[in-house]
This record gives sequence, C-alpha cells and structure tokens, in this order.
Amino acid sequence: MQKSCLIFIFLCVTFIINSQNHNYSLEYCWKLLSENKHTECVIECERVLFYSGSPEDQKNALFIKGLSLKQQLDFNKAADTFNQIRITSSESTFFNEKFYEQSLCNYLAGDFENALTNINQYEYLSHGDTIPNEILLVKILSLNSLFHFEDAKNATLALITNNNLNSELINSTENLFRRKNCPRKKNPEKAKNLSMIVPGLGHIYAGRWVEGGISFVLNAGALSFGLYNIYIEYYFTGYVIGFTLLNKFHSGGMKRSYILAETKNKRNIVNFNQHFLELWRQIAHAD
Repeated sequence: MQKSCLIFIFLCVTFIINSQNHNYSLEYCWKLLSENKHTECVIECERVLFYSGSPEDQKNALFIKGLSLKQQLDFNKAADTFNQIRITSSESTFFNEKFYEQSLCNYLAGDFENALTNINQYEYLSHGDTIPNEILLVKILSLNSLFHFEDAKNATLALITNNNLNSELINSTENLFRRKNCPRKKNPEKAKNLSMIVPGLGHIYAGRWVEGGISFVLNAGALSFGLYNIYIEYYFTGYVIGFTLLNKFHSGGMKRSYILAETKNKRNIVNFNQHFLELWRQIAHAD
C-alpha cells in the first residue's frame, strides 16, 4: 500500500512539473518570437508539440511556429504549419487568425489557388458572416493574380455597397477594373510554341521585341552557317557545328520565351495590384 502511494505521489509530481514546463514553454515561445529568435522559437514550439497533450497548447505552438516561419519568409512551410491547426467551427480558437495567416502565406508563396480555397473554407465555416477586411484583401489580390478580374471587382463593389460608402469609390472601382485597364494574360505555352515555329516570335509575343529579333538572327545565322558549310562540302563542320548551334539557339529560345511570358504576367499583376492597393487605402479611410 505504501509503495502504491509513493508511485502515485511520484506520478502526480511529474505531471505537475511537466504541466508547468509546458506552460512556461508557450510563454517562452512567444518571448522568442518577439525577440526575432526564430530558429530557437521553432525548436521550442516543436518541443511543446511533442510533450504537450493539450489541444489548446498544440494550437498555440503551431500558431507561434507558423508566425516564426513567416517572419523567416518560408511561406510554404508557414502555410503548411497553419494548415495543421484543426478548426471545426467559427467558435474555435484562432479561427480568424488561422485562416488569415494561412491564406496570406499561400498568397505570398504564389499559391493563389490554395489561398482562395482556404478563404472559401473560412466563409463556409463562418455561415455567411461578414468576411474580415484583411481576409477579403487577400482574396481580391489572389483573384487578381489569377486574372479573375470580374470576381475581384464584384467582391470590391460588395464591400463598398455593404458599408454604404460614397459613390466615388464605386466609380473608381469600375474604372480600375475596366477591360482596357486589366492586364492581359500571356500564355507561356503559346509563347514557347510560337518560338518553336518562328524563332523569336514568342519573345515578341511576351513583349520583348529586341530580344526576339536577336533570337531570330542567331537562329538564322546558325542555319546559314550549317547550310553554307554543307554547300562547300565541309559536311562535318556544317552538321556538327552549324546544326548543333541551331539546336542550342532554337531550344534555348523556346525556354526563354516561356520564362519571359511568365515574368510578363507577374510584372503586370504586381503593377495592377499596386493600383488596387491605392484604391483599397481609399476604401479603408472611408470606412
């Protein structure tokens, strides 16, 4: 009997000590985060996740870890970490914060589809409640980045209308999202195929006229060099050097035009989103 009591006391003391350590660990995680000691912060969060059996402790640890990873600009890992926070209803701890941070990290990582998926899940769980402005902003920026300008415009107009803001903001929104002001999406595959048919044409499609001209000249020069050497019966030089150069210039030009089209899209969207953020600031001041 005495032995059983001693074991019980030992287990109770161990449990109390562990509980105190876990609480201290969470406070220590927040402290490390505030001091920008992100490597130590992530390690401490992992320790809490390993030792704590409390769902609330684990939610806190995951949230702090996600914030720390975001501060390190590791947006993909941060989004994955926020995704591990289990949310079952709008009453759950970190409901707004989890979906905002996760969708924001998805957006910053260039994963716009997943950003919208997370926001749609938020809207479903919130049962039609008004979406917070910070989450709505991520949604509209993601829609713009996917060239879904009509949906982005409708979301912006709904915000203005629901808050009874002045009509000038409606006019500004309509003007920003006019077809002529919205960037047109360049298809990278189309650019690549155009350069396959006519060297340099894909570069021109992506807006790089000079580079397209240079690509055409290089390909034409390599082809001419190969044909000329075959004509003067230097077959080895013609085939090996001429057509090898042609193959390099041609395949390289195709890859380059694909990259140029992607870069053009990103640059156009960044510029468009800058204009949208100016409008958003006007809406925020009027609200």
